Amino acid sequence: MKISGQAFLFVLVACTCVRVQSGTANGSIRGEVKDTSGAAVPRAAVEARNAKTGYERKSITDDLGGFELPLLPVGSYEVQVKAPGFAAYSQRGIVVELARASDLTVRLAVTTEQQSITVEADASILNTSSASVDGGLNQKSMENMPVTSRNSFNMALLASGRQRIRQSDVRVRRNAAPRLPDRWN
Repeated sequence: MKISGQAFLFVLVACTCVRVQSGTANGSIRGEVKDTSGAAVPRAAVEARNAKTGYERKSITDDLGGFELPLLPVGSYEVQVKAPGFAAYSQRGIVVELARASDLTVRLAVTTEQQSITVEADASILNTSSASVDGGLNQKSMENMPVTSRNSFNMALLASGRQRIRQSDVRVRRNAAPRLPDRWN
């Protein structure tokens, strides 16, 4: 059964709009906590705090030292990591972008006295977990974007991976629906 070009485009737009409305207006911070020798630090307390709004999310590392702080509103965060027997760690300027995960690797130093390490730098926005290329929207570009309406279909046009169809790509036969090129079927 072949799907007509119009039906295909309708399904494509409908799926994109569902994705836009399904909570992708958030991002996440994920990573791992290790000691200076590279060994995992399990059950370390990880906390992310939005610098502007004060929104906080907490987590605890798993047995392999991994953590994830999902559903964070877009913005700049400070991440603090604490574990018994280790110096406290703090990093400011971690940017959470729309529908993306910011990766963070934390190295904790062993200590017997109260010490604190603070790093002030941007977290890497390189996505090492997949080979996909997409143009994410960050908070600044969202704030500066001219909005003419609150129609969710307009946000679908900003979704990554979408492809424009040129008029020359659509062939029209007499008494038939428009047909997409073979690469779309």
